[in-house]
Amino acid sequence: MAHTSIITGHNVHIRQTPASVGDRILAQLIDLTVMLGYTFTVIMLLANMLDEYLYNLPEWGYVWVMFLLFMPPIFYLPACEMFHHGQTLGKVALKTRVVTADGSTPTMGACLLRWMLYPIDVFLTFGLGVVFILFTEKNQRMGDLAAGTIVIKTNADENSAVSLTDFYYVQNGYLPTYHEASELNLRQIDVISRTLYSRDVANRDNYIGRMALKVQQTLHVLPQPQMTQEQFLQTIINDFHYYASTLDE
Repeated sequence: MAHTSIITGHNVHIRQTPASVGDRILAQLIDLTVMLGYTFTVIMLLANMLDEYLYNLPEWGYVWVMFLLFMPPIFYLPACEMFHHGQTLGKVALKTRVVTADGSTPTMGACLLRWMLYPIDVFLTFGLGVVFILFTEKNQRMGDLAAGTIVIKTNADENSAVSLTDFYYVQNGYLPTYHEASELNLRQIDVISRTLYSRDVANRDNYIGRMALKVQQTLHVLPQPQMTQEQFLQTIINDFHYYASTLDE
């Protein structure tokens, strides 16, 4: 199976497995089933209410009915990817998710751009997006290429190979502080990294504090003297990559 190299915020290379065409098609079919199921259910509910309520609705009431009927299915894909770490229900079922070039959750702009190009990839060009997935190195459709995103297999995270040559601080004689960091997996490290590099400036310190406490409780370790919570998390990440890299020696 083909792999792609994702560069994290620490200039660390982690090989991830792009989702196959089959996985992506099956995930899309599940998502389409969800959207159609919602639409059909709402239509049936409205039909049952037609005689009693809808004929007497004011004009603004019909606007809300149309909003209720069409908006959730239309915005289902980008909303799920924005607020559920790059996953829709279909992607959860197929164990795939959308990530950016550095392996992080896609931004709102990236999700919206993928969504805007989805009709071109799937419907308007009779499935040209599938051709792009087949013949691009990272299995990207046009929406992915434009948004700078990749759809990867999530169950490949823990099996990703890590090479000693990928880590500059290991080559320069890096000495780990917490051997307990080796007990973590790439998925947990990804969560710690996203917390450490959160764009939510107002709540960043709170997130880092809570994450540092969680890591300390999980690994039964404490920060070194004079070490801030941010430095503690950074050290845990570096130590994890140090121990992961030594597996290939």
